Amino acid sequence: MVLENLFDVYNLSWYRDQLWEWLEHGLSLKGAREFIETTDLIYLYESLQRLYEAACLFCRSAGYKVIQFNGNIDTTIQAGPDIPVFVYRLSNITSLAHSEKIKAVVSKIKHKLPTVQAIIDLGTTSFQPGKMFLFVLTADEENGTAQNLCSMLEESCVEIADITVLVHYATGFLTGLNKGHTFFRSALKCPVVYLSGELLLPALGEIPTSTDNCLDCWDRWHKHGENFFVGAEFFIGRKAYDAALFCLHQCAESILTAIVRVALGYRINNHNLSRLLKLTQLFTNDLADIFNAERMELFEVLKSSYINVRYKDDFEADENSIEALLPIVRLLKDKTMQIYKAYLLSSNL
Repeated sequence: MVLENLFDVYNLSWYRDQLWEWLEHGLSLKGAREFIETTDLIYLYESLQRLYEAACLFCRSAGYKVIQFNGNIDTTIQAGPDIPVFVYRLSNITSLAHSEKIKAVVSKIKHKLPTVQAIIDLGTTSFQPGKMFLFVLTADEENGTAQNLCSMLEESCVEIADITVLVHYATGFLTGLNKGHTFFRSALKCPVVYLSGELLLPALGEIPTSTDNCLDCWDRWHKHGENFFVGAEFFIGRKAYDAALFCLHQCAESILTAIVRVALGYRINNHNLSRLLKLTQLFTNDLADIFNAERMELFEVLKSSYINVRYKDDFEADENSIEALLPIVRLLKDKTMQIYKAYLLSSNL
């Protein structure tokens, strides 16, 4: 009955819009300024309250464990199917300090990359307000590779702000838009903080809707990751540690590729685990946090294994490192699955 009455007045799209407004204004330093009419606000509150109560009753009747919150939050991370994760969207609500830093960053990028044609501010997070995510478009005659340009710009701006940069050629961006690529469409909705006279960005209404099939991407890349993890366990049993290390790297690469393609709609093909982890910070910090300072040495072993195992004749993987990396990569795999489930839930609200 609750679910039937929930959509008597408004449809699913209205609820999604209102919840997003709540989140955006709740995390902002600015006031809501009556962004929802009083009657709608009361209706939304009462509807959600009934929905939560119905969900609780349903869980109890189905035999699921219902947790009674006592004011304490357990932040311990454990591997398994019920790992708590936090998935977010970047916010384009900016402070004066952010605006000033953006000006300085744009100036630096224009100096370091004269071929730049557009810079788009993808947004910030509420808990890391000083961190910036930028989308940079450069002229087709630029000779540098996208990965090298990203690293160069990030290092050049490090004294101004902590930034993550995604670089694309302008023609490739426009071609992707015409093909309905999800990430490019999303970027076009964000504030353009620099635009040269050599590039004209289209309006959203002029480009086709998204045609990306994110679920197919997940099935393919996640399956690769699972198989590589099984392979790592097999090779550890045979004491073939070089092969085990390579499989662990491929597992991490595959599952990070899977979640980036699903959550961002961004078509990434990259063996660099550091770059893949940076991209996940556009929607969660949980995966990057796995490789904290205490695990950084192990992460370097994992990251460099793609080159070391394949191309160095005298390389020998360390047994202790492999044994230590196995549960870490398992944790990465489990958390990625939870983030995927959280993404599906939020995208269907």
